[in-house]
Amino acid sequence: RWVLSASPDYLARRGTPRSLQDLTQHDGLVYSHLATEDMWTLMDKGKPTVVRVPTRMRSNTVDGVVTAAAAGAGIVYAPAWAIADHVAAGRLQPLMVASETPPRPVFALMTHQRLMAGKVRSLVEFLVEKLREKSLNEL
Repeated sequence: RWVLSASPDYLARRGTPRSLQDLTQHDGLVYSHLATEDMWTLMDKGKPTVVRVPTRMRSNTVDGVVTAAAAGAGIVYAPAWAIADHVAAGRLQPLMVASETPPRPVFALMTHQRLMAGKVRSLVEFLVEKLREKSLNEL
């Protein structure tokens, strides 16, 4: 899952967006490795809709924009696993959950399973478990 979120402090100062159009009046914290960067695709009445957000900050790491959001710098669009600990601690609040797009798959590409080292298999199994937990749990 990819989730919009912002800190309670930011929302107290700037207001909580209620519609996709409201996002155009907020500070976007943009993960620059997304193909669309400052154009976020969200759902509006069951249809994918592109919203161009004003960019306050751009980072090539998810942690960079998530940390900035937790510090009150703006709204971030990030994977659920990247914000889950901040949400649990009250540093971030999910926004407009009804506008989320369907979850995106995560793949692990391996050359050959029979010859895979045990530690690689263990790592993949661990990641599957942890990503499932942080993506499917309610934020």
